Amino acid sequence: VEKRLERLAPVVRAAKPVERDAGEREMELLRRVKISLEEEKPLRTQTLTADEQKALRDYALLTLKPILLIVNVGEDDTSKIPDIESEFAARYGAEGTRVVALCGQLEMELAELSDEEALEFRQDMGLTDSGVQRVLQRTFDLMGLITFYTVVGDECRAWTVPRGTPAQQAAGKIHSDMERGFIRAEAIGWVEILACGSLAEARKKGILRTEGKGYAVQDGDVLHILFSV
Repeated sequence: VEKRLERLAPVVRAAKPVERDAGEREMELLRRVKISLEEEKPLRTQTLTADEQKALRDYALLTLKPILLIVNVGEDDTSKIPDIESEFAARYGAEGTRVVALCGQLEMELAELSDEEALEFRQDMGLTDSGVQRVLQRTFDLMGLITFYTVVGDECRAWTVPRGTPAQQAAGKIHSDMERGFIRAEAIGWVEILACGSLAEARKKGILRTEGKGYAVQDGDVLHILFSV
């Protein structure tokens, strides 16, 4: 950061007005970064705009990267997992940090069982969900990602997009023609569609929402994209 500031200063002074403005913004950002680093404050805890984060991406600054703490506990401590996660979150938790506690040995054994057997085993031990699933969920949360679904016949597919993605842009994740010819999206939460059994039944009950191109897709949405090309 210091070397970049030293190299940038004479370039900015000699630059044309438009280029000088961009250079001055970069220098101001780097000065803020330098102060945070000198004060030993992780950059992940600082307030940075999306453009500022993008500008810093090439620097590969370690303290800008999110942290997922995975705490491996013994089988006898699985009932204490919520308390252990709370304890570590209170001690190390900050912006850009998440905690997951799990029993690695137990997760290995459960992975060798069928889904039904694994579910029964977890219930017997008082575990509400899979440690692996919680790792994935909190990783997605840290990375600002969500999952939406599409259903065609008996096939259900999952798509990953950044949180806040507009419906039209999400449609492009499925196929570029859908984004280009986007008309509207029909949306419903995955819990609701499971209760209904199908999109057709949800449409009959009037709980299928109609959303425009600017609708911010929500985690767990099931989308039916209407388009024309």
